[in-house]
Amino acid sequence: MFAVSPRRRPGAAGFEDGTISFAAVAAARHGFALIDRLGGFAAVARHSLGLAQYLTQALESLRHGNGRPVVIVYGNAWSSALRGGGGAFCEELQGPTVAFNLLRRDGSFVGYAEVGAQSHNEAKKKQN
Repeated sequence: MFAVSPRRRPGAAGFEDGTISFAAVAAARHGFALIDRLGGFAAVARHSLGLAQYLTQALESLRHGNGRPVVIVYGNAWSSALRGGGGAFCEELQGPTVAFNLLRRDGSFVGYAEVGAQSHNEAKKKQN
């Protein structure tokens, strides 16, 4: 069973983990300068959405040898634009996050613990 420790401070401060990194705060201006060089927050948002759309299309194209899908992608905003619904993608309904589950050949779900274990095993193989 998991033990949950009570928050020691009220509000948002109660979620802080340790001392605030003052060096990171000083570096923030460099991060904002980079965002400006990239074309601003709107350009970063457009690029992020484009990556999410690309990932969604790539995931949905994956098929097992028997023709069944490897992945199920969640989100109504994707379905209209990417699955032939005729509508345009609506960024007010869906940000650049892709929620999905992996499926076995028989259509059953692959659990996150199994995905983690397989990833760990593959990473160990590559290290050797």
